[in-house]
Parts: sequence; structure tokens; C-alpha cells
Amino acid sequence: MPGFTVHVRLTVEWAVEEGLSRADAEAVARADIEVDALWPGSKQWGRHFNPTASLLFGPLELRRAIAAAHDGERERALVHLGRSLHSRQDAIGHGRLGLNHMLLRLGLRRNPDEWPTMSPSVQERIERATRRAIRAFLAGAG
Repeated sequence: MPGFTVHVRLTVEWAVEEGLSRADAEAVARADIEVDALWPGSKQWGRHFNPTASLLFGPLELRRAIAAAHDGERERALVHLGRSLHSRQDAIGHGRLGLNHMLLRLGLRRNPDEWPTMSPSVQERIERATRRAIRAFLAGAG
């Protein structure tokens, strides 16, 4: 995971800037960080590593979020949005099939789970993907 900074602090910040209330943004962030407890990467890697995280679980959870919003289930919608964001954020931070973690273990890369040690391009991609998904949720949820 790209850590607490991304999954909670920055997710709340970006979600509020994109138009969610602070309370809704905090609910999304709770669901975002909770993915690691529900589906640990060591056992459920598909929710955390590319390509399945970005191509399968991120879009699937976003569709579930929009559907729940249409059904009037705001809390469930925010949970699914948080899960979608987690998969998108991890897919970028971890790299394809967790390559960034393998490189860390070999001493060839800094820790991909910590925001300050991520490259600026990875930071930009995580922010862009997060904001894009939040905007898609807001547009789709109506």
C-alpha cells in the first residue's frame, strides 16, 4: 500500500477538493485504508498490484459505488469508492505485479509504500488517478 499518507490523509484532502464533504471524504478514506485489513496483499494480491488492481478491481468497485449511490445507499457507495481508490493507488505505487517491492528487497529502489520516497512521477500519477476516480463517481452518482 502507498501507506497512511495516501490512503487516508491525501485521499481526504483530494476528495474534499474535488467536491465531497469532509465527512464523506473521511468515510471514503476509512474504506480505502481498510482494504489492507480485509484483503491483505500477501493473500489477495489482485486488489493491490497491476494489472488486476487497475483493470479489474478499481473499475469494478467504482461501478458498485455509482450503483449504490443510484440506489440511495450513500454509505455503501462511499465504501465502494474507497475500495476503488485503494486498488488504483496501490496499482501505481506497487507497480506491475509488485515489482517495486521486489526491487526494494534487492536494494535497487526506495520504499514504494511511503509517500516521501516515491518518485514525483508516481506521486503525480497517484493523485491524478485518485482525483479522476472521485470526479467519475460524482458525475456518475448524480
